[in-house]
Amino acid sequence: MAADTPIHLIFHELGVEPRPYAYYVPIHQFQQYVQKVRAGAQSTQACLTFDDGHDSNRSYALPMLADAGVRAKFFLVAGWIESRLHFMNWAGVRELIDQGHEVGSHGWSHALLTQCSDSELRNELARSKETIEQKIGQPVDAISVPSGRWNCRVRQAVHDAGYTRMYTSDPFLSRTNGQLALRGRINVTQNMSPADLGRILKRDFSVVASMRAKHAAKASLRRVLGEAAYHRLWAAVAGYSDDDA
Repeated sequence: MAADTPIHLIFHELGVEPRPYAYYVPIHQFQQYVQKVRAGAQSTQACLTFDDGHDSNRSYALPMLADAGVRAKFFLVAGWIESRLHFMNWAGVRELIDQGHEVGSHGWSHALLTQCSDSELRNELARSKETIEQKIGQPVDAISVPSGRWNCRVRQAVHDAGYTRMYTSDPFLSRTNGQLALRGRINVTQNMSPADLGRILKRDFSVVASMRAKHAAKASLRRVLGEAAYHRLWAAVAGYSDDDA
Protein backbone atom coordinates (compact mmCIF):
# COMPACT_ATOMS: atom_id res chain seq x y z
CA MET A 1 0.00 0.00 0.00
CA ALA A 2 1.34 3.40 -1.01
CA ALA A 3 1.94 5.91 1.77
CA ASP A 4 -0.70 8.26 0.38
CA THR A 5 -3.42 5.55 0.22
CA PRO A 6 -5.94 5.96 3.06
CA ILE A 7 -6.13 3.22 5.68
CA HIS A 8 -9.73 2.08 6.00
CA LEU A 9 -11.00 0.88 9.37
CA ILE A 10 -14.13 -1.28 9.79
CA PHE A 11 -16.59 -0.90 12.66
CA HIS A 12 -19.76 -2.90 13.18
CA GLU A 13 -21.67 -2.32 16.40
CA LEU A 14 -21.17 0.23 19.21
CA GLY A 15 -22.64 0.34 22.67
CA VAL A 16 -22.42 1.27 26.34
CA GLU A 17 -22.55 -2.05 28.19
CA PRO A 18 -19.63 -4.51 27.83
CA ARG A 19 -20.25 -7.53 25.64
CA PRO A 20 -18.10 -10.49 24.57
CA TYR A 21 -18.55 -10.03 20.80
CA ALA A 22 -15.11 -9.12 19.43
CA TYR A 23 -16.46 -6.62 16.88
CA TYR A 24 -18.58 -4.78 19.43
CA VAL A 25 -16.78 -1.57 20.44
CA PRO A 26 -17.69 0.41 23.59
CA ILE A 27 -18.45 4.03 22.78
CA HIS A 28 -15.75 5.42 25.09
CA GLN A 29 -13.22 3.38 23.16
CA PHE A 30 -14.68 4.44 19.81
CA GLN A 31 -14.32 8.08 20.84
CA GLN A 32 -10.62 7.48 21.49
CA TYR A 33 -10.26 5.96 18.03
CA VAL A 34 -11.96 8.97 16.44
CA GLN A 35 -9.65 11.36 18.27
CA LYS A 36 -6.64 9.30 17.21
CA VAL A 37 -7.75 9.53 13.57
CA ARG A 38 -8.43 13.24 13.90
CA ALA A 39 -5.05 13.89 15.56
CA GLY A 40 -3.22 12.12 12.78
CA ALA A 41 -5.18 13.72 9.96
CA GLN A 42 -2.29 15.96 8.95
CA SER A 43 0.25 13.15 8.75
CA THR A 44 -1.72 10.08 7.73
CA GLN A 45 -4.89 9.40 5.81
CA ALA A 46 -7.50 7.24 7.50
CA CYS A 47 -11.14 6.54 6.76
CA LEU A 48 -13.73 5.11 9.15
CA THR A 49 -16.21 2.68 7.62
CA PHE A 50 -19.22 0.95 9.15
CA ASP A 51 -20.69 -2.33 7.94
CA ASP A 52 -24.24 -3.71 8.23
CA GLY A 53 -26.33 -0.65 9.21
CA HIS A 54 -26.73 -1.22 12.96
CA ASP A 55 -28.57 1.72 14.52
CA SER A 56 -25.77 2.24 17.04
CA ASN A 57 -23.72 3.56 14.11
CA ARG A 58 -26.22 6.39 13.80
CA SER A 59 -27.15 6.99 17.44
CA TYR A 60 -23.65 6.78 18.93
CA ALA A 61 -21.12 7.30 16.14
CA LEU A 62 -22.83 10.14 14.29
CA PRO A 63 -22.61 12.76 17.08
CA MET A 64 -18.96 11.86 17.78
CA LEU A 65 -18.06 12.10 14.11
CA ALA A 66 -19.80 15.48 13.90
CA ASP A 67 -17.94 16.81 16.93
CA ALA A 68 -14.61 15.69 15.46
CA GLY A 69 -15.37 16.89 11.94
CA VAL A 70 -14.76 13.39 10.57
CA ARG A 71 -16.60 11.93 7.57
CA ALA A 72 -17.22 8.20 7.25
CA LYS A 73 -18.60 5.55 4.88
CA PHE A 74 -21.62 3.47 5.91
CA PHE A 75 -22.23 0.20 4.06
CA LEU A 76 -25.78 -1.09 4.50
CA VAL A 77 -27.33 -4.53 4.25
CA ALA A 78 -30.27 -3.13 2.32
CA GLY A 79 -32.69 -5.93 3.19
CA TRP A 80 -32.13 -5.36 6.93
CA ILE A 81 -33.13 -1.68 6.92
CA GLU A 82 -36.54 -1.32 8.61
CA SER A 83 -36.88 -5.10 8.81
CA ARG A 84 -34.42 -6.21 11.51
CA LEU A 85 -34.41 -5.23 15.18
CA HIS A 86 -31.76 -2.70 16.21
CA PHE A 87 -30.98 -1.71 12.62
CA MET A 88 -31.54 1.67 11.00
CA ASN A 89 -34.62 2.86 9.19
CA TRP A 90 -34.45 4.87 6.00
CA ALA A 91 -34.98 8.15 7.85
CA GLY A 92 -31.83 7.35 9.84
CA VAL A 93 -29.95 6.54 6.64
CA ARG A 94 -30.93 9.90 5.18
CA GLU A 95 -29.61 11.50 8.38
CA LEU A 96 -26.20 10.08 7.50
CA ILE A 97 -26.42 11.64 4.06
CA ASP A 98 -27.56 14.99 5.46
CA GLN A 99 -24.44 15.12 7.65
CA GLY A 100 -22.11 14.58 4.71
CA HIS A 101 -21.32 10.88 5.06
CA GLU A 102 -21.25 8.36 2.23
CA VAL A 103 -23.66 5.44 2.00
CA GLY A 104 -22.83 2.27 0.09
CA SER A 105 -24.01 -1.32 -0.25
CA HIS A 106 -23.16 -4.33 1.90
CA GLY A 107 -25.35 -6.66 -0.15
CA TRP A 108 -29.06 -7.40 0.13
CA SER A 109 -29.04 -10.10 2.83
CA HIS A 110 -25.38 -10.34 3.96
CA ALA A 111 -24.98 -13.58 2.02
CA LEU A 112 -21.42 -14.70 1.32
CA LEU A 113 -21.04 -13.62 -2.28
CA THR A 114 -18.58 -16.41 -3.08
CA GLN A 115 -21.25 -18.96 -2.13
CA CYS A 116 -24.04 -17.44 -4.24
CA SER A 117 -25.29 -18.83 -7.53
CA ASP A 118 -25.04 -16.48 -10.50
CA SER A 119 -28.65 -15.33 -10.08
CA GLU A 120 -28.29 -14.93 -6.31
CA LEU A 121 -25.11 -12.93 -6.80
CA ARG A 122 -26.79 -10.57 -9.25
CA ASN A 123 -29.68 -10.10 -6.81
CA GLU A 124 -27.39 -9.36 -3.86
CA LEU A 125 -25.48 -6.75 -5.84
CA ALA A 126 -28.15 -5.13 -8.01
CA ARG A 127 -31.13 -5.21 -5.65
CA SER A 128 -29.20 -3.62 -2.79
CA LYS A 129 -27.73 -0.94 -5.05
CA GLU A 130 -31.05 -0.05 -6.63
CA THR A 131 -32.94 -0.02 -3.32
CA ILE A 132 -30.46 2.25 -1.57
CA GLU A 133 -30.31 4.60 -4.55
CA GLN A 134 -34.09 4.84 -4.63
CA LYS A 135 -34.32 5.53 -0.90
CA ILE A 136 -31.56 8.16 -0.66
CA GLY A 137 -31.97 9.74 -4.08
CA GLN A 138 -28.26 9.45 -4.88
CA PRO A 139 -26.14 7.05 -6.96
CA VAL A 140 -24.33 4.26 -5.11
CA ASP A 141 -21.02 3.15 -6.61
CA ALA A 142 -19.31 1.46 -3.63
CA ILE A 143 -19.82 -1.90 -1.96
CA SER A 144 -18.15 -3.70 0.92
CA VAL A 145 -18.27 -7.47 0.51
CA PRO A 146 -19.96 -9.33 3.40
CA SER A 147 -17.50 -11.10 5.70
CA GLY A 148 -14.72 -10.04 3.34
CA ARG A 149 -15.41 -12.93 0.94
CA TRP A 150 -14.59 -12.31 -2.70
CA ASN A 151 -12.90 -13.91 -5.70
CA CYS A 152 -12.47 -13.14 -9.40
CA ARG A 153 -16.08 -14.11 -10.14
CA VAL A 154 -17.41 -11.79 -7.44
CA ARG A 155 -15.11 -8.99 -8.58
CA GLN A 156 -16.44 -9.25 -12.14
CA ALA A 157 -20.05 -9.35 -10.96
CA VAL A 158 -19.47 -6.26 -8.80
CA HIS A 159 -18.13 -4.43 -11.84
CA ASP A 160 -21.01 -5.65 -14.03
CA ALA A 161 -23.54 -4.39 -11.45
CA GLY A 162 -22.22 -0.86 -11.88
CA TYR A 163 -19.98 -0.41 -8.85
CA THR A 164 -16.64 1.34 -9.25
CA ARG A 165 -15.22 0.63 -5.77
CA MET A 166 -15.13 -2.66 -3.86
CA TYR A 167 -14.04 -2.72 -0.21
CA THR A 168 -12.73 -5.94 1.32
CA SER A 169 -11.28 -7.16 4.60
CA ASP A 170 -7.80 -7.72 3.14
CA PRO A 171 -5.50 -5.50 5.23
CA PHE A 172 -3.72 -2.83 3.20
CA LEU A 173 -5.01 -4.05 -0.19
CA SER A 174 -5.01 -1.27 -2.77
CA ARG A 175 -5.18 -1.85 -6.50
CA THR A 176 -7.36 -1.21 -9.53
CA ASN A 177 -8.65 -3.83 -11.94
CA GLY A 178 -9.93 -2.11 -15.05
CA GLN A 179 -12.52 0.38 -13.83
CA LEU A 180 -12.97 -1.25 -10.41
CA ALA A 181 -10.89 -0.01 -7.47
CA LEU A 182 -10.18 -2.59 -4.77
CA ARG A 183 -9.61 -1.28 -1.26
CA GLY A 184 -8.65 -3.33 1.77
CA ARG A 185 -9.80 -2.52 5.28
CA ILE A 186 -8.88 -3.41 8.85
CA ASN A 187 -11.43 -4.81 11.29
CA VAL A 188 -11.36 -2.91 14.57
CA THR A 189 -11.98 -5.14 17.58
CA GLN A 190 -12.56 -4.15 21.17
CA ASN A 191 -9.14 -5.47 22.19
CA MET A 192 -7.40 -3.01 19.85
CA SER A 193 -6.03 -0.16 21.96
CA PRO A 194 -5.68 3.43 20.74
CA ALA A 195 -1.91 2.85 20.81
CA ASP A 196 -2.37 -0.19 18.54
CA LEU A 197 -4.41 1.96 16.18
CA GLY A 198 -1.70 4.60 16.20
CA ARG A 199 0.87 2.05 15.05
CA ILE A 200 -1.46 0.90 12.29
CA LEU A 201 -2.01 4.46 11.09
CA LYS A 202 1.75 5.01 11.02
CA ARG A 203 2.07 1.82 8.93
CA ASP A 204 4.50 0.32 11.41
CA PHE A 205 6.29 -2.40 9.44
CA SER A 206 5.94 -5.08 12.13
CA VAL A 207 2.22 -4.38 12.49
CA VAL A 208 1.62 -4.46 8.73
CA ALA A 209 3.52 -7.73 8.36
CA SER A 210 1.72 -9.31 11.29
CA MET A 211 -1.74 -8.34 10.03
CA ARG A 212 -1.01 -9.63 6.55
CA ALA A 213 0.29 -12.92 7.96
CA LYS A 214 -2.79 -13.38 10.15
CA HIS A 215 -5.10 -12.65 7.23
CA ALA A 216 -3.31 -15.21 5.06
CA ALA A 217 -3.45 -17.80 7.85
CA LYS A 218 -7.20 -17.30 8.29
CA ALA A 219 -7.75 -17.66 4.54
CA SER A 220 -5.76 -20.90 4.51
CA LEU A 221 -7.70 -22.30 7.47
CA ARG A 222 -10.99 -21.39 5.79
CA ARG A 223 -9.98 -23.27 2.66
CA VAL A 224 -9.12 -26.35 4.72
CA LEU A 225 -12.22 -26.33 6.94
CA GLY A 226 -14.79 -25.01 4.48
CA GLU A 227 -17.09 -22.05 5.09
CA ALA A 228 -19.55 -23.75 7.48
CA ALA A 229 -16.95 -25.22 9.84
CA TYR A 230 -14.84 -22.06 9.70
CA HIS A 231 -17.85 -19.92 10.62
CA ARG A 232 -18.59 -22.09 13.66
CA LEU A 233 -14.98 -21.79 14.79
CA TRP A 234 -14.91 -18.03 14.16
CA ALA A 235 -18.20 -17.53 16.05
CA ALA A 236 -16.85 -19.38 19.08
CA VAL A 237 -13.61 -17.39 19.12
CA ALA A 238 -15.27 -14.00 18.41
CA GLY A 239 -18.14 -14.46 20.86
CA TYR A 240 -20.64 -14.11 18.03
CA SER A 241 -24.34 -14.91 18.35
CA ASP A 242 -27.18 -14.69 15.84
CA ASP A 243 -28.20 -11.36 17.39
CA ASP A 244 -24.93 -9.79 16.25
CA ALA A 245 -24.53 -8.11 12.86
